[in-house]
Amino acid sequence: MKKKIPTDILIQIEETTKEYRETGVFHYTKISSFKSRYDVDTDTVARAIDLAHIMPFDEIHAAIIAYDKSSPKMDELAFVADLCKKYDVRRGDVIDRIQHVRRILKRRREEAENAN
Repeated sequence: MKKKIPTDILIQIEETTKEYRETGVFHYTKISSFKSRYDVDTDTVARAIDLAHIMPFDEIHAAIIAYDKSSPKMDELAFVADLCKKYDVRRGDVIDRIQHVRRILKRRREEAENAN
């Protein structure tokens, strides 16, 4: 069973990936400093980085919003299949990425609520 990546690492991956898209420089050391605090293997983190590059956060977030707001409710298998085709990835990769994005969004909402 693969180990769940802590949300802190997922957020750092997103910030680093966004910076990479803007500057062209990827700072793996920012992620590795977080990774060293948790019991997460390098392959798992590397795969999360790959998925973040292949399926950008904003695009997956927009797809999630469209799915959540669809009426009648969009078929979830068709939703996943569409993303698989769009990004040329496996079903499990799409599901992992959706879970990562949802966890990041949940953390951001919690932080915004606590700030008020």
